[in-house]
Amino acid sequence: MSDTTDLAAARHQTPLEAKSNSNHEDKTSLQISSEVTVPLHRHTMSDSLYVDQAYPSSLTVESEGVGQHHYLDEVMLKQIGKAHILHHHHHHHSHTLHGEHHNHGHHYCHHRRHSQPLEPKAHAKNKKEHNILLPMQKLFTIDTHMESEQKSSALVSISANSDNDLFCIDQNNETLKKFSAKCNYVEHVQLIKDVRFKTLSSITVLPDGKMAITDRKEKLLKIFTPEGTLLKSINEHFKNPWGITSNKQGQIIVTDFCTLDNNGSIYLFDSEGKYLKRINMHDKKTLFKHPWYVTTSKANDNIIVSDYWGYRITVLDPLGNFLYNYGSHNPGVEHLSRPRGVCTDQEGKIYVADTEANRIHVLSQSGKLIGHLHSDEEMADMTDLEFTNDGKLIVCQWEGKMHAFNII
Repeated sequence: MSDTTDLAAARHQTPLEAKSNSNHEDKTSLQISSEVTVPLHRHTMSDSLYVDQAYPSSLTVESEGVGQHHYLDEVMLKQIGKAHILHHHHHHHSHTLHGEHHNHGHHYCHHRRHSQPLEPKAHAKNKKEHNILLPMQKLFTIDTHMESEQKSSALVSISANSDNDLFCIDQNNETLKKFSAKCNYVEHVQLIKDVRFKTLSSITVLPDGKMAITDRKEKLLKIFTPEGTLLKSINEHFKNPWGITSNKQGQIIVTDFCTLDNNGSIYLFDSEGKYLKRINMHDKKTLFKHPWYVTTSKANDNIIVSDYWGYRITVLDPLGNFLYNYGSHNPGVEHLSRPRGVCTDQEGKIYVADTEANRIHVLSQSGKLIGHLHSDEEMADMTDLEFTNDGKLIVCQWEGKMHAFNII
């Protein structure tokens, strides 16, 4: 189902009409008034409470293609949800995966190997943009869903340790899962049972092997041992902490997409979780609209933030000083539509998940576009990206799959 809403048609509905049509499967909008229509996006976090995965405590009103955020408390959201939300039904598609089918305990792993690199495919939207599509080789696919889980998987974050083990957050099942992906196959899967939150958001593995995880619902940053034992919980004026990363010194960087003053911010902590500073301004202007995912450059420790409603990424130096923005809401090769996960390779090239376009922007360290990676299948509904130390690009999908690529 497309998340594009027919706003013109929806605006002609009254709230009562919107309510009466709530059982229609093809409706993906919320009518608040005769003048305000809210699109329901593809990854609604619950059937009747939250409108957009990106704004779990707000409504996003789209007018002339521009998103405006309306922050509401849960009581108001529940009232609106009961009265007017047109239910958005998810459609699950089954795919035949060629290759080996492994059963590790209660976990099924699907491997699809390609002996030849995937040829870049023409992207219809970009034919007039002189787009450069970069070649890549598909290595394998991991289906993270476990047989014992009653809910479908919803992957929102991934991080790799120095041994190339992959840690991913399954938000629907409120679990942290660990995979060992060496030599292009999965050796084992481990469910870290002690790590459960009300709303797991993002994970980073620190240089010393500890794990730092954000919990949006409890508004906490938590630090764990590699085995999952809680060491420390931190609440530093968070409103909606989400993205998290660390640099070579072990400092922790957290994005907060809705702070107390309604300006998105990032927070810096030392390796022990001691608060260092908040960053949200440059030249007396706010740096972020909705800072979501964050990473640090493997080459120079620059801080790279994806701004979901800013349609861009913002790059800062290791001290938090502004360097540049990349991206635009205007059509073109630099168009970013709802950017999410970001990562870098060992050379410092930047990879940005352009979710709605099913492509990844590849940039130089200075923010110049090199080209795009594109796949309508493996890059649909991307959430997060990660490079392992052995050079694999891991693409994390909402539906519960992780895909490994070799960038040629």
